[in-house]
Amino acid sequence: MTATALGLTIQQGDDWSKIVPVVDANGNPVTITGYNAAMTIRPFAGSNVTILALTSNPAAGITVQASPGQLTLTITAAQSALLWPQPAVYDLELLDTSTPAKVTRLLAGNVTILPAVTR
Repeated sequence: MTATALGLTIQQGDDWSKIVPVVDANGNPVTITGYNAAMTIRPFAGSNVTILALTSNPAAGITVQASPGQLTLTITAAQSALLWPQPAVYDLELLDTSTPAKVTRLLAGNVTILPAVTR
């Protein structure tokens, strides 16, 4: 499993979802039994400010499917309504619970938050 650069676009005030398959370097599905996942959006990489955090444990926006390995990321309309259009970055990490020190970054990149106009 290697990190992939991927930009995300989230529409303020809309439900948002993304399915992320977990695959090896050859594109083969990986079983992720005993794994958790976490994603954080920040204004910039070194920032202490969290714009939004999703986790699988506790269940808060990420669902882990063990086989074939797949993560479903979900941001509700209520959550995205609180996002303000601004430059932001994110990363998505897979955490091996049987080896707590083992963390694998799956995705990382910029986040574009499109402002809601119609109310």
